[in-house]
Amino acid sequence: MQKNKKNLSYFKILNSKLHFYLHISKKIRTFAGKLEKRMRNVILSSEFEQYYAALPAQVKIKFDYAINILQTVAVPNTKFVKKIQNSEFYEMRVSVGTNEYRSLLFSIDNDNIINATQVLILNSFLKKSNKDYPKQIAIAENILKQFEQ
Repeated sequence: MQKNKKNLSYFKILNSKLHFYLHISKKIRTFAGKLEKRMRNVILSSEFEQYYAALPAQVKIKFDYAINILQTVAVPNTKFVKKIQNSEFYEMRVSVGTNEYRSLLFSIDNDNIINATQVLILNSFLKKSNKDYPKQIAIAENILKQFEQ
């Protein structure tokens, strides 16, 4: 009897996690389906694509949701996109549990991301402290120079 209770609780946990994944996926599909027009074209750098490919499935779902918001919402909430002070870059924010992921964005055709129609995602990192930003901004500047050539 004890073994059956453990199995039952284990399946309840799996079922709740599966429900969460399906709920997030449904939100993404529903959200994308409601808006017919894309506000921005998002271009991914090869560095971002490599980082994204190595992420776990749960984190990829959240990244997809944030990218979808960037593409479809005229004025993205600062929960997802925020300007980095003293820089030409923006950051896309993804939170999964206690982990905070950041992706550096560059608005190609306008200084303000709200008016931009072309956005480049340069690189991503797992935020550990505010000290990470100068190093990541330098990496983003190098990637941007490669795109300009």
